[in-house]
Amino acid sequence: FFFFFFFRSLFFKLKNCPCSCSFPHPSKALTMVSKVLITGATGDLGEKIAHAFLKKQHEFETTLIIRKEGIANKREKVDQFRAKGAKIIEGDLDNLEDLARACKGQDYVISSAAVVHLSAGQETKLIKAAHEAGVKRFMPSQYTSDYNLLPKEELMTAIHFEHLIEAIQKIEETGMEWTCILNGNFNQYQYCKLQGFDPQAGIVTCVEDGNHKISAMSTEDIGRFIPEIIVDPFAKNRYIRLEGHTYTRRQIKTIAEEIWGKKFELINFTIDEIIKQREDNGKFDETWAPRYQELFYKWNRMANFEGISDNWRYPNVVPQPLHAWFQHLKDHPDQYDYGGVRQY
Repeated sequence: FFFFFFFRSLFFKLKNCPCSCSFPHPSKALTMVSKVLITGATGDLGEKIAHAFLKKQHEFETTLIIRKEGIANKREKVDQFRAKGAKIIEGDLDNLEDLARACKGQDYVISSAAVVHLSAGQETKLIKAAHEAGVKRFMPSQYTSDYNLLPKEELMTAIHFEHLIEAIQKIEETGMEWTCILNGNFNQYQYCKLQGFDPQAGIVTCVEDGNHKISAMSTEDIGRFIPEIIVDPFAKNRYIRLEGHTYTRRQIKTIAEEIWGKKFELINFTIDEIIKQREDNGKFDETWAPRYQELFYKWNRMANFEGISDNWRYPNVVPQPLHAWFQHLKDHPDQYDYGGVRQY
């Protein structure tokens, strides 16, 4: 009985003790802040990714590597990044010393420079610098359709896709973790004149009967997914498929008519007509649009993520519906041009 009352008395004394000797509640425990380096932050997608991380300063310390010309020419963007807490490093993706300096101490590296401007050599240098700096996971600049579904003969003639596969191979050779984002098409390019969508003229073009589905997503939504995905253990060494919305061109025509309040014309092109246009005009420049349309039709699952996306793993992010995107285009026609929709 003596020991019982002794320990009982001691327990209540400790419980009511005003000193800080009690254990903290788990919810009050310190959270580790991860360090992330982002390239391409002055571009459309890269800017959205950067701002998404800067909204989570309790989770991430964000560093941006930007070329000297980019800092000078996009001063307003750079100042906004700094104001929100980003660390800016002046450097070039072709310079290994700059990359090594930027990658030092980083947990994650996210490459978001536009694929059309990013050479295989630049990506390889960034991978090398990240590996030598001990970076845990690397996210290459892909953000496209599932090119893994293309037969080899198609892959070799598809613009940029061969470089994307090479990037994954280079990362695997280092032993670093990697995560690749597949999102179908960007809204900015799925719904523009270059891809046969013209709300001013009331035109929607399609391949063959226009009944094959294509997934697309806004760059802002892709950006909001990245902080969730980069730390996800499931995403280690995986392709993560994201779906903003998935529609046929006929369905897109119906939604456009609802938003703009007028009739749209559906113009059909056959595969043979698209191939002829590509062969007549050459492989690059504006012909990437009909080439992609051809691939999306022939190998539809590469751009149709309906029912197979990984969105459900990240319930905190809900993509913008197509109706809202079209409403924005209608309300801001000045943000629409031949090459795509300007960032906003």
